[in-house]
Amino acid sequence: MGVPGGPVHDRRIAGGRVDECYEFRVDGSDFHIRVEDGRATAHEGRCEAPAMVAVTDARTFVEIGSGNLNPLMAVVSGQLSLEGDEQAVQRAIALLGLTGASTGVRERVAGAV
Repeated sequence: MGVPGGPVHDRRIAGGRVDECYEFRVDGSDFHIRVEDGRATAHEGRCEAPAMVAVTDARTFVEIGSGNLNPLMAVVSGQLSLEGDEQAVQRAIALLGLTGASTGVRERVAGAV
């Protein structure tokens, strides 16, 4: 698993001036999403100072990404580990389009990270 050569996704996000990195460790493969001036790009490997780190297995990652598993439920069940600032976690969830699945995440993720 990995992110194919260079930036794969280039997406403008609302709110504009965020400059941070979200790191994902999935079954031994690492990649990150770098957000600079409201533009998000995905890259292979780890980032230097991640605002959020998510650790999970490939199956859970796909289940969350496909909308079949709520990220909050994955955290609560131990399938997903999140480290980082609560607001950074919320921004990453919004960036990945998981906001519909994140109802109540703010209250519960705060206790899980």
